[in-house]
Amino acid sequence: MLRKAVISVLVIAAMAGAVVLVTHLAAATPEKTVGRFLKAIEERDEAALRETLSSDPGEVALLLQTLSPESPAMVKVFLRDGLSDRQVANLVGYLEEAPEVEGIIFAPNRRSGFAGYRTSIQPPGLDVTLDDPRNYRTFAARLASRPEVRVNPDTRKQELAIPVGGAVYAYISRALPGVRFTDMKFKTTVLGDRATVVVLDGTILKVNEEGERVPVDEKELTGFSMFPVGYTLRKVEGRWLITSFPDVQVQ
Repeated sequence: MLRKAVISVLVIAAMAGAVVLVTHLAAATPEKTVGRFLKAIEERDEAALRETLSSDPGEVALLLQTLSPESPAMVKVFLRDGLSDRQVANLVGYLEEAPEVEGIIFAPNRRSGFAGYRTSIQPPGLDVTLDDPRNYRTFAARLASRPEVRVNPDTRKQELAIPVGGAVYAYISRALPGVRFTDMKFKTTVLGDRATVVVLDGTILKVNEEGERVPVDEKELTGFSMFPVGYTLRKVEGRWLITSFPDVQVQ
């Protein structure tokens, strides 16, 4: 009797584990991430939308080109501890000469509050405003040989971050009222930890002034790169994250 009970428990546990595994595998697909991105737009859920996006600074810079086009971008430059005032001033003077830099603010040590940086205790840093997110790589290259910038011992890369919150808010605020995506069809190409997802077909509805749900005119999507659109994604620790919204053509 006891043996049968133990076997039953083991069977149930195995089935539960299988369900969890299948659920995890089903969720870990590029299309699921794109689906969550569209759902976040429907629900105007900024937090959920941010969870579908890469946090890599270079990739965030690409995302900002669509989320908040032609708007300035703020880059956080984390500095090594123990720098003298002269060293910080020298770095600030160097960056002020860069044509893509619009402004610089020194931020001393403080706790939390910066989206995209995981630790709760931040090193000192510079909040640098760039004229355009497309100039991020040029800006990062300027810092490559600067010893004042903190280096992450795990990645061996300089620690830079770009907050995406403001751009996500601007993007969500442009969403059409009551927008809904249904019957979406995708074409997905996966190469290792990289993927491309293209929206092939689907229906987009909105709520008009009379409160009726009606089809969206294609002209209403101009400048709001949402559909049809290509997505590039990268797999990070088992999760697919959107890295850019290029104008991908279906072959």
